[in-house]
Order: sequence, then structure tokens, then C-alpha cells
Amino acid sequence: MNDKQARIVTEILEADSTLEKILIYKSGDMDGIQILLFDEEKSNMKGFGEKKFGLYYVSPLADYNKLWVLDNNCTDAFELKVSKLVNFDINIIERLDKYYKGKTIEDGENFEELLLYIKAEGYDVDVLTAVIERLGKQYDYESVKRTLGAFYKYMTNNCKIEDEILYKDKGFDEFCKKCFAVGNLYNNHMVLQRQYDFIWCILAKAFLIKIDRSCKNKFDILLEFCLNDLKCAMHQELYLLALYFKNDPSIGRVFAKLSKDYNKGIEYALENTTWDLFHSRMTFEHTRFYDTVENRVILPYFATNDKGVYQYLSKCLFKAVIIDHGKMIPAYRSSIELSSYIMNESLQFQLYDEEHIVKRKVDVTQVNINLIKSKLLQELKTI
Repeated sequence: MNDKQARIVTEILEADSTLEKILIYKSGDMDGIQILLFDEEKSNMKGFGEKKFGLYYVSPLADYNKLWVLDNNCTDAFELKVSKLVNFDINIIERLDKYYKGKTIEDGENFEELLLYIKAEGYDVDVLTAVIERLGKQYDYESVKRTLGAFYKYMTNNCKIEDEILYKDKGFDEFCKKCFAVGNLYNNHMVLQRQYDFIWCILAKAFLIKIDRSCKNKFDILLEFCLNDLKCAMHQELYLLALYFKNDPSIGRVFAKLSKDYNKGIEYALENTTWDLFHSRMTFEHTRFYDTVENRVILPYFATNDKGVYQYLSKCLFKAVIIDHGKMIPAYRSSIELSSYIMNESLQFQLYDEEHIVKRKVDVTQVNINLIKSKLLQELKTI
């Protein structure tokens, strides 16, 4: 994306009406740039929102009922093809395994309704984020394979097959190998690994600030740490932590484990909360969103029993996805709302100023995140 195209994208995201956005898009050469907008009242999309089944949730990453596509390959209105892809959280798969073995599961009737709904609505199903999490936590091959067994039964409509027979099935073996290959690829992906570590550090610092009663303007202190030490600003996580400092009940379950009194220890709590927040980034990373050849939109969802994950996804919806010659760039609603929590004008300027943003993109590559993480761990041991 060149500078002129980048300015057009910014103008589109700041424009008010759908018509205005279309005219801005058509005003320049946007070859190779498609934009999926998720805040258009004139959209005629219906029935693509979140679904709740008792204790279970199917959460979208954006307001898909307000979708509008800007694509210079299609100058006139066209019929949009839509596919839905649901990623299963590990807690769904664990319950699925118990369900197939005839064991009692919490809120069983609603769980059955969830499974039937996903099939009836023609969702594609995926388990990759769960595999990445399991491998990232150093689970052994056999335990992850057992996890994949229940999902494979559901995916292939073969719930009655015994595990002993399933594990000898060539199709299942190939499926597991593929999942492990892709899962290991993501876990060894330096950019994603650093994103995980950066989120962990932001959460750890926020926790330390939260429990320090002497700290005033807690969010400004956290933002200063991000800009000066981490050389990055992860807007959606920062927005959630601004609400965390305010004890906002709408995200109360997101950070419920972050307590000195948490029975498994604060390090365990930080690891699990980081994974909860990381799911959205992983789901985004391996979803194409838009097939320009077929004019097909792929809408990702996340199925979970974790209310904290549900609250996080509900708060950090995409405003748009910009596709730059196949590379996807998210724009979040929370990026706009974040400014209202910043007291220090200098920090606000640094966060949004284009020169500072460009400089951070260079400086962040030199950050020794392992050293920062080590120092934070030492600090946590003293509380």
C-alpha cells in the first residue's frame, strides 16, 4: 500500500456515511486494496450475529450484520457469497469428548443445541487455535491427539466410532499430522510468538500497577510502559486494560484470574489470560476473510464456554479489515475509544502521531522482550 492509498483508507475509516466511503474509495487508484467495513447501517446482511446457548457462545469478531465490501474489481453492486467458519475453543472440544463418551456435561441440553445449530447453519469448523494453545503449553502428542479425536468425530459425522478404531484410521492420522504441522508452524512463528510475549508483559505490568495503591493515573503509567519500554501499543488489549483499571463489570470475567489470591498462582493466571486474549489474533491470522476470485467473504467465529473470552471478543470487535494485496490489516473500534482514557496529552500525541507510529514499527524489532519478561517475573515474585 503506497502513501496515497494509505491516506484514502484513513479517510474511509473516518467518513460517516456509506456513500461517502464509496466515493472516497473510487477517488483514487485502489488496485489490489479491498476493504471490509463492519459498521454500515445500509448493509442488508442479516442473521450473522452472535449466538448464545445457555453457557455456550458463538462469537463473531465483528458486527457482520453491518458488512459492506469495497472492491475495485467490482464496480457495480454484486451478490456477495458468504461462508462461516467457527473455531472451537479447547473447552468445547473437551466437553465434546465427554459428550461422545456418554458422560454428564454442564448445561448438556444447550450444548447439544449448539452442536446441532453449527451443523444446521452450514458452518465450516476449525480446531487450529486449540491445537496451537495445547502445543504452546507443551502438551504431549498423545494428549493433543485425544483432543483432536472428538473434534474429528464431529467434523466427519462419525460420533459412534470407538477411539481404538479411530486412532488406527488413516484419515484421522493424516488430519492429526496436518494439525500438528500447522500448529507447530504457528508456535514457531516469531511474529506471533512475540505478540504473545508482548501481551503477557502488558498484562503483568497492568496487574502490578493495579495492586499498587500509590499509583495514580494507572492507565497512563501502563501506556507509558508500552510506548517507552515495549515500543508498541496493542490497542485492543490496552482498551480492555483501561476498563480493567475502572473495574468495568462488562469485562469482569476477562481478568478474573488476575488476583494475588488466585489458587494456582499469578504466573499461571497470566499465562491463561494471555492465551484467552491471544485467540482473536490467532483466529484472524489464519482466516482469509475475502476470496477476490469468487467474491466470497469468510466470516470467522469463536465457539467457547469461557465467559471471559466471550466478553473480550464482544468488546474488541473489528471496525474494518483492509486487504492489501492479500495481506490482512485489522482496524479496531477500540482504537477510537481508547483516547478517552488517556489523561496525559503527550502520551496521547505519541500514541496517535504518524511519525511516532512509524518509529515504533522500527524500534519494536529491537526490543529484548525476554529480558523485560524476566524482570516482570522477578517483580511478581516479590508481591
